[in-house]
Amino acid sequence: VTSAASAAPPIFKEKKYFCPITFNSFTLNAGFLDGTDFDYLNEHLDAWSKLRCGETFGYNTVEEIPLSPYFQVSYERQLTPRHFLRLGTSFAYITQASNGIDCISVPTDTVPLPISVEIERDFKVYLLAFDFGFTYCFITPEVQHFTPYTGAGFSAVVPMTRLDTEATYNGAPLAGYAEDHGEKVSQHDFQAGMHLEFGKRYFIS
Repeated sequence: VTSAASAAPPIFKEKKYFCPITFNSFTLNAGFLDGTDFDYLNEHLDAWSKLRCGETFGYNTVEEIPLSPYFQVSYERQLTPRHFLRLGTSFAYITQASNGIDCISVPTDTVPLPISVEIERDFKVYLLAFDFGFTYCFITPEVQHFTPYTGAGFSAVVPMTRLDTEATYNGAPLAGYAEDHGEKVSQHDFQAGMHLEFGKRYFIS
């Protein structure tokens, strides 16, 4: 009786991971910020317009903020298996429109003449933000596993706003209205704060 033994590779390919969790990574996010409603502001401006022009003619309508584009670039470095340092910057563009009727007095040779003018406002906001923070994973990140995490840090936001207003009377532009009523404004500011985040991450490979 004779016997022979031989080795051969397995029929099915062994599952392999192609790379470990990276120590350094860059991320680019693009999306949209959802709008909101301005019922309280709309009611206030509408009542203000009716007070100036009467219940029949006065009105002011503020539109809802539409979907606004949003972009973010971030850098992340793994300090320990569970601790990550994150730096990022983001940009968002928000716009809003409104229209209504305003009543003003135009000087004449005798007495001031009250007139009703149509108003169209275009409000734009540019948000530039910078983030610095740390994230902590509750378990060591592994490929093809969900990893719950939490994070916190500091944020600095530079909002840049611009308000453009156009007034027309009987279909013709009314020059000087926006400047005289302070409705042509461009401002910028600096705000600092903190951010907090939590969620789950999943590394595909």
